[in-house]
Amino acid sequence: MKSEITRILNDVKSFTEIWVKSELRNIDFKIIEIPNRDLARGDGIESLTLMVCPNVFSSTEEAFVTMLKKFIYYNEEWADDQYDGTNDSWIDSLSKRQIPHT
Repeated sequence: MKSEITRILNDVKSFTEIWVKSELRNIDFKIIEIPNRDLARGDGIESLTLMVCPNVFSSTEEAFVTMLKKFIYYNEEWADDQYDGTNDSWIDSLSKRQIPHT
């Protein structure tokens, strides 16, 4: 699995194609937050967000990109259909901000 994720992170064009094709509003995500967002966080307790979406994806790459997209949208409080666009409109943003390479 690590090799598939490494490959897709190094292939911005393929990453972007999967990103643009993934329709978040059509996927039933179950989101689990530990600790719950409504509870105060204690000293040294970090938060953990799990997103579960079984049996939806056809490849590890598709699952990784779609779950990363959902994670970013969720944490930035974007609507699932916000920032729809074409491959070209996403390539610059994704390659420079979301998956920067050194």
